[in-house]
Parts: sequence; structure tokens; C-alpha cells
Amino acid sequence: MFASISAAFLRHVPRRASRVHVLFLLAVAASTGAHAAPLAPATTDGTTGAAKKKATPVRGTARPASTPAQKNEYIHVNATRSTPDGVTLSAPGGGRMSVETQARSQTTLTRDYIAKQSPTANINALISMVPGVVMESSDPMGLESDHMNMRGLDGSEVGYVFEGIPAANPTTYVTHTQMLVDAENIGSVRVIQGSSGIDSPVYWAAGGEVNATMIDPSHQMHGYLSASGGSYGSNKEFARFETGDIGNTGLRGMASFSYTRGNNWYGPGGVYRYHVDSKFTKDWSIGNTSLIFGYTRENQSSYPTLTQAQWNSWRQTGTSPAYSRAYYFGNTKWYDLHVEDENEIHVMLPSDLRLTDSLRLQVRPYYIHRTGPTIGSSMVPDSGGYMGSQQYGNLGLPYTQSGSATAVAYNNWKEDTGGLSSEISWSTRHNTLSFGDWYQYTDYSVLNDYGVLNDAGDVVGGYNPIRLPSGRVLATEDMNYIQQVNTLYVADTFRAFSNRLVINAAFKASMVGRSVTNDVPGTQYSNNKNYFEPLPQVSLTYFITPHDQVYVNGTTSYRMPASANAYIDSYKLTSPDPTTTIGNLKPEYDISEEVGYRHTGLFNVSLALFNMNLTNHQVSSSEYLPGDNYLTSVPLNVGGETIRGVQVEFGMKPWHHFSPYLSGQFLHATTDNNFNAGTDYLPTAGKTAIAAPKFSGSIGLQYDNGHYFGNANILYVDRQYSTLMNNASIPSYITANLTLGYRFHSFSRFRSPQVQLNIINVGDNHYLSAISGYGGTAKAMKGMGGNAVSASTPSYWAGSPFSVLVSVSTGF
Repeated sequence: MFASISAAFLRHVPRRASRVHVLFLLAVAASTGAHAAPLAPATTDGTTGAAKKKATPVRGTARPASTPAQKNEYIHVNATRSTPDGVTLSAPGGGRMSVETQARSQTTLTRDYIAKQSPTANINALISMVPGVVMESSDPMGLESDHMNMRGLDGSEVGYVFEGIPAANPTTYVTHTQMLVDAENIGSVRVIQGSSGIDSPVYWAAGGEVNATMIDPSHQMHGYLSASGGSYGSNKEFARFETGDIGNTGLRGMASFSYTRGNNWYGPGGVYRYHVDSKFTKDWSIGNTSLIFGYTRENQSSYPTLTQAQWNSWRQTGTSPAYSRAYYFGNTKWYDLHVEDENEIHVMLPSDLRLTDSLRLQVRPYYIHRTGPTIGSSMVPDSGGYMGSQQYGNLGLPYTQSGSATAVAYNNWKEDTGGLSSEISWSTRHNTLSFGDWYQYTDYSVLNDYGVLNDAGDVVGGYNPIRLPSGRVLATEDMNYIQQVNTLYVADTFRAFSNRLVINAAFKASMVGRSVTNDVPGTQYSNNKNYFEPLPQVSLTYFITPHDQVYVNGTTSYRMPASANAYIDSYKLTSPDPTTTIGNLKPEYDISEEVGYRHTGLFNVSLALFNMNLTNHQVSSSEYLPGDNYLTSVPLNVGGETIRGVQVEFGMKPWHHFSPYLSGQFLHATTDNNFNAGTDYLPTAGKTAIAAPKFSGSIGLQYDNGHYFGNANILYVDRQYSTLMNNASIPSYITANLTLGYRFHSFSRFRSPQVQLNIINVGDNHYLSAISGYGGTAKAMKGMGGNAVSASTPSYWAGSPFSVLVSVSTGF
């Protein structure tokens, strides 16, 4: 048989080809037998699949068995390559839409898409094209914190997981994705809409999950350099070195360093960031173990939130409501008094071991250390002020006028989190049975104290906090927060009909304990809460053909009240009465159903219909702490909510080097209950939910012939309400981004050097991109009981403007 194949193959070899080379390939194939493995295609980090660790299917997924062999047999010799930045030139939808088999909606972005975006982009900016995702950024370069929602739920209801560990702040659930990893080191980003995996280490993922991974260290020694510069003084320098295989030790690793900076696009101030990524992998005969380390130091001047009136005035007069550039006495809007100065270190040691042919063990210990401060401003009374509910005497402060001093408010916070997630699974011919556990311990402390400013705006005595006559530090918040999470789960996956039918059932029991103490005088000293939530999941998928899949699932999830401030009363310096009190501490609980269809091939198509019912739905609204001009997350319980919709996604494999992509979502989200506004109830039942655009969609087109490449993306987001009564909103908007670039031939030690141009907001559209602070009603009105309900003033973020970034990079 091999002789006939050889003769047939040689008859089709072009005369200009070297038949000696072809005969050599055929001889190699013959020597390995009739079932020789094909050449492994290049992976996203430039290595071959054969060189990487053996892939293990995700639980609940399976491809149907291969169709019977045809009468004729052929040998195909394929050659694929990847560029130094990981582009393979073969990904569907230009890297926006990988082949998926899970019985749920999800989209995976690969290096083919990630590498063509701005090198300063964070994870949220990368997923803005995904159906159901609405990403709102005030910073065109993605260097500062941003805002995201998915299927009408806030980003703090989305579980962020990085290399198998929880990436969000465990108290506020806010994820500063720019702190996690450099864009050059992201291997893939998977977005799961509407649910999270049973094994995901999250307890707030009512809206879905974002799962990011790093590139794997290469088996060959090489490096990568990149330098970028552009609008608003933005620049980034990045360098990565990969060791390749270190002798016969089974070790390989990579490490990178980057420095990024930029100016605020309106108003004074800016941001700078130092970042280190490293990953070292040890390959065993039964699996592998990795050591992952990351460090970030970031300092950023904040953008102010805007009211609708301020936005309108800005558009009419051209004068932005930015923070002040110069300091003078009493100017709490000076930009140097609105800064976030953060440090983060994360260390993890994931292991994936195949103990026997049927037994698999995964263990992921980790440690995360985060520190502040967040800096705000305040006017401090020299005498007669309050610490908690107790009045203090004369402080003898310098630089006072009219009995008060201008002070910087230091929100000094520190957070240490350690955890361990583990799973053992046992596979047989038709079943995979898994048991898992996740434990996490968090210690969070915050001291909000003050330092007096002199006439030049400097803190008197450096960091020298104001003290009471007793010697105690004056503080409006002196809190310690301890949280323990323990989650147990069991899951079983059943496969039948040659893996065409896959049924998965799982049950998770989640237990959370919280203990909060507040040392501010006159306040409730301690508050302890324990939660237990049962979380069943079930899914079914059937492969009609090897390229067509239908699925249905039912999932549950929950979300603990966000922010440690929900468990204590908040005070200001000028009153003994609390400005906010302990709120409704019931957890949100969600039940979701989904029906979907997928087709893969030349065209990848995904369609899903979804329904979600929420009780005790919690909205995370940003508010300035009373008397102190810095934002904090404040939970708002709005009762029940129903979310229904449909999402569609289309991506095509490269055709004449073009890869089109389309996505869209229609959303119908309504509030189910009337809202308790304090003095009375507002008739909000049946109203459209806040920050839930009825339609959102994207269109993308990519071209890449190996040398010339380009990427065009257009995004549309419908109107979003900012009050529960639907009497205030931000208008719909459209933005477009463009990438143009060229790769040169390799020469000397430089591998595929390239130049890339990223243009953000091509049309320079001026728009409000996100809602910061929500409200019940924007107009004063009578409640359902006839009592007056005062108006609230929603606040917003301004969308990022037109900007350009040019990058040059090369492998070596």
C-alpha cells in the first residue's frame, strides 16, 4: 500500500520540486508505520504542538469519533509557521473565534487577534468585540482602570481568572486587568457569557467569566523586543527572554520586563507602570509544574466622574471639568490629591499530573499581595470635628483658614490573599468523575487618615498623619476584614454514541465566612456573617455531525455583597451621624438557562438564546466617601431582575488572507421589584435594568498575508439607563479602531521585525462610555405611598478620544 501511495504522491509533485526531499519525507513516514503522526502545527507561542505538553480535554467536552476511513488514503505534508509575537495566520475570525465544544456560550481570543491590538491594551480592551461584552474605557491606551459589563451585568459580577487563580479584588470584585499581565505575554483570553465553570475559583460570577492564560515558555532559546510611542505622551518598552530547554532537566522558562507611561488625555496628570512577568515550567513524565510570578507598580492620576450637566457644558464651551493643575488653599480638586498608587505581587505554582491512564490530579496553590494607597482630599476642622460619633477638641493644625485645614486623605490599604484549588478526576470509557476543593483566606485592612497641606501643596512633615489630643491618629475608617472561602464540588461527565452525546451534572457547595472590625469610636465594632450556597449545574450537548453541535444547560451562581464598606457604618469629619449604614447583606442568587447551536469549518457560527433570573440583584455603584474626594464601591440591592436575550457570532477562516468577524446581542433586561428609595418605594417593576443596552454588536475584518497585515473593528452600543426609573441615560455610540502593519524578512539576528500602527476611535467620536454612579430617579417625584422621593444625580465616565500608537518589534 505504501508503494502505491508513494507513486501517486510523486506523480503530483511539481517538476521544479526536489524529489530527493520528497522521497526523504516518504521514507520517514514509512519507517514510522502506517499510522505515523502528522507534522504538528505551530502553536500560539511559536512552538509546535508536539513540543508542548499533551493537551487534556476540558471537562464536559468531547469531539465525536472520527468518521470511518475512506477507501483512498493520502499523505499531506503541511508547513505552518508563527511570527515572534505568536501570529499563526490560520485562526478563524482573525483569532477572535476559536473552535469551541463546551455546552455553553464562550469565545476564545488567540494571539492572531491579541498581537494586532495596541501593546498597551489590557484584557478588558481585548474582549470588547465579544458578543454580550460592553467595555467602557476613559483611557485610550488601556493603562488605567476601566469598566465592563456582560449581558447587562456589571464587571464586578464577572469572574476573572488568570492562570487558574481568582484575579479580582476579593472584597470589591473589581479587576484591574492592566495589573495582571502584559499584552505581549497573553496566550489566550476566554470569555464565558452568563455562567462560570464548576471548577472556577470565584464566588461572584453571576454574569459570566473571563479566563486568561499566559504564553507557554518555548522549547527554543530566543527573545522578543518591542517599543511603542504615540498620542498623549504614551510610550511602552518591552523585553522578553526565553531560556528554551535547559539541558536535560525538563526545565524551560521566560521572563519579561516593561515600562509604560502616558498623560491624561484631558486635565493634568498621567500614569506610569512597571511590570514583570515570568513563567518557568518543569516537564515530568506524567505532566508538568509551572512557577508563575508577576509584579506591578502603577501610579495613576484619576479622571473625575461627570454629571450630565457637566458633560453638556464641556461639549458647548470646550472647557473640561478636569481636576485643577495648580494648588491653592481649599482646592480639594487639585489633581495631585486624586491618585491611585498600587503594587501587586502574585505567585502561583500550578501542577497538572496524569497519575495513571485514567487518574488526573490538578493542584494550584497561590499567593497575592496588594497595597495602596488611594489618595483623596478633605477639609479637616481644627476643632469641634468628629471621629466616628465622638467629637474631638482643638488639634492645633497649621495652615488653617476659617477653622479648617486642607488635607490629603490617605486611604492606606493592604490585602493579602492565599489559596489552594485542587481537583482529582477519574476517567473510564464513558465517564469522567471529578472531585474538587477550593480554599482561600483573605486579610484586608484599611486606615483612612489625613495629612495637612502647606501653602505649596506639600504634606507638612512628609507622611505625618493628623493626631487627636490623645495621640491617636485621626481616621474616618480603621477597619480589618477577614474572609475565608471553602468550596467543594463533584461533577460527572457521561459520553455515549461514540462521544456524540455528552451529559454533565455537577454540584458545588460554597461556604463563605466574613469577619469585619471597625476601630473608629462610637461605631459598631464587629460584624460577622456566614453564608452557604448550593450551586447545581447540568448540561447536555449533542454533535449532529463532526461540525455541528447543539447544547442546552442550566446553571446557578451567586454573589456575596461587594465591598467591605457594606458591613460597617461610614462617617465624615463634620457630623456624628453615619452617612451610610449597614445595608442588605443577602447574597445575590441567579438561575440561568441557555440553548445554543454551533457550526465549525470554513465558517464558524455560534447562536445562543439565554434566560436569567436574579434575586437580591446587587448593583455596584461608585460614590465619593463623605467628606473625602475619592471613589469607593457601594453595593445597592435592587431586588429581582430578569434577563433574556439572544447572541450570535460569526467568524471565517482566512480566505485570500481575509478573515471577517461579526457578533451581536439583543438584550431584554427588566427590574422585577419596586425600589425602596428610603422615604418611599419607586414604581420600578417592569422598567429596563440600568446599564443594560438593548443591542450591542461588532464588525471586524482582518487581512494578513505574512507581510502586510491590518485589522478594522467597529463597535456599536445602544442607549443605557442610569436610573431605575429610566429617566436618565447615556446615548448610543459607535467607535472604530484600526490596525495597519508590515513584517519584514528576517535578517542577521532579527526574526521577522515589524512595524505596527494602532488607531483608536478613528472618527474621534465624543461620547459618554460608562455609568459610574446610579440612582433611583433623576427627577424628584412622589413615591407609591405618596411620600416625596428626592432626585439623585447619576455620574458618568467620558469615552476615550482619537489616539495613535506606533510600535516596532522584533524577535531575536
